[in-house]
Amino acid sequence: MASTSILQSPNDPRQFEYLKLSNGLAVLLVHQADSEKSAAALTVNVGHFDDPADREGLAHFLEHMLFLGSRAYPQAGELQQFISEHGGSHNAWTGTEHSQFYFDIEQQHFAAGLSRFAAMFSEPLFSSDYVEKERQAIEAEFSLKLKDDSRRIYQVHKESINPAHPFAKFSVGNAQTLADRPGDSLQQAVSQFFHQQYSAQRMSVCLIGPQSLAELRTLAMQSFSQISDHLPAKAPLQVPLYLEQQQQLQLNIKPHKSSNRLVISFALPDIQPWYRYKVVSFVAHLLGDEGPGSLLALLKQQGLVNQLSAGGGIDGSNYKDFTLAFELTVAGRQQYRQIVQALFAKVRLLKDSPFPANLFAERQKLLNWAYRFYEPATVLQTATDLALNMQHYPLQDVLFGDYRMEVPPEALYRQLLDYFCSRNLRLMLVADDVTTDREARWYHTPYQLQPLDPNWLTTLDTQSPLPELSLPLPNPYLQSELKLLDKAAHMTSPQHFCNQPALQLWYKADTDFASPKGHIYLQITLPQSCATIRQQAASRLWVELLLDRFNQQLYAATTAGLNYFL
Repeated sequence: MASTSILQSPNDPRQFEYLKLSNGLAVLLVHQADSEKSAAALTVNVGHFDDPADREGLAHFLEHMLFLGSRAYPQAGELQQFISEHGGSHNAWTGTEHSQFYFDIEQQHFAAGLSRFAAMFSEPLFSSDYVEKERQAIEAEFSLKLKDDSRRIYQVHKESINPAHPFAKFSVGNAQTLADRPGDSLQQAVSQFFHQQYSAQRMSVCLIGPQSLAELRTLAMQSFSQISDHLPAKAPLQVPLYLEQQQQLQLNIKPHKSSNRLVISFALPDIQPWYRYKVVSFVAHLLGDEGPGSLLALLKQQGLVNQLSAGGGIDGSNYKDFTLAFELTVAGRQQYRQIVQALFAKVRLLKDSPFPANLFAERQKLLNWAYRFYEPATVLQTATDLALNMQHYPLQDVLFGDYRMEVPPEALYRQLLDYFCSRNLRLMLVADDVTTDREARWYHTPYQLQPLDPNWLTTLDTQSPLPELSLPLPNPYLQSELKLLDKAAHMTSPQHFCNQPALQLWYKADTDFASPKGHIYLQITLPQSCATIRQQAASRLWVELLLDRFNQQLYAATTAGLNYFL
């Protein structure tokens, strides 16, 4: 079954075709005429959440083993060698609920490479000759990250949630979790896991290259029709990430590398059904604003923080943590509760204000420009992006889903803001001097869990807006429409407009890429800036101070896509 009902940018010259193979595998074909390479990506709705409770890291181990021979191509490493010999690359990753495998190659060798790639998923060998080697590779990967603070903090997070939720599992695995056991070898376990989890109806594939759609269709059917379809699509995840007792907590974590950070998080439900509105990213824009009247401007003025990022946090098919991460000053470490109170004052401002339609329209305009003036990516990047998008968006939005931004219903906007309350609050304080009373498993991170003071939580929910805080002003860089230069303005070579001893000025207009962008390169020669190590250090410090000094003033420009680098 083939279909082409996919929304596409008017500036995108590629051709698309969607088909579903007889085994239920969803395939997206992309004809990109100007590409010298072809690429393929396969995403499967299986990740470390699916690890057996007594075999944590098995999905990750399976990712490694799939590259080590199939019935059709039994020699381990043949795929990798073939790709390398023909100008290509390959890789894979295992996430929480998805895993992805991908490669690119010179287009004339794509058919042969694709045959080898697809055979990984139809009849993998899982040869005992390579089990020990890959187990040690997993162990080395684990050991290498033992002092990585992001991994260490991640494990503490896992130990502070509902233990029945699969996020609590140890995702990487090591020699201990992947050990052979009496009557249960790792080879048996990985083979069983593959057959219990991998199936065509849980997969999505993207093929892209200069081949015609008809040629790509033939390759898809020849290569992937042999994948088994013995399993249905997976049932939705129902177990909650947090139980009531796991909210209103503070996690005190001692890092390996010295730092002072505060992470404030609010538990949200699955936000994927809201993708059409981008309402979560819009609230992140309002809270993470860095211009005048922003939360960051106030906290920097008070000497409490250096940086703020908003909207991050873990997310999956039935949960989302909305986080605000602050880099603290010494004073901020001591007065971190004042930062939380200021955040709740900003939230109160949003709740008391009408929906800021003008600010939402600015964000819509930016996404619309990005979509209209599509800029091509590599075939490999396109393949990986689209194979994953097929798991999350309906067919018509596999391209447009990341750019679609409709005005949300008022009720939805208010519903989202209601989640920003003390009932959904968790704090994470990462500092050298925190008190700890336990260690996290695997990474041995010292930490402590403590309930937040109920009286303080009540004051947070009744926090009044602060006079120093306001919504962002209209962005002066988004008040007009973009338009492209006329084709006649194109210059084949740069023109020398100014030629003086103290100033050289060159200019070139380029219409080839149909993109409304310009680049200004300014080089200032300062002989006394880098002659000695001391001068180099002073210059670097001056640049950092200058960037910080102008950050608030120029933040509106950066949000409009006008970036500057020193």
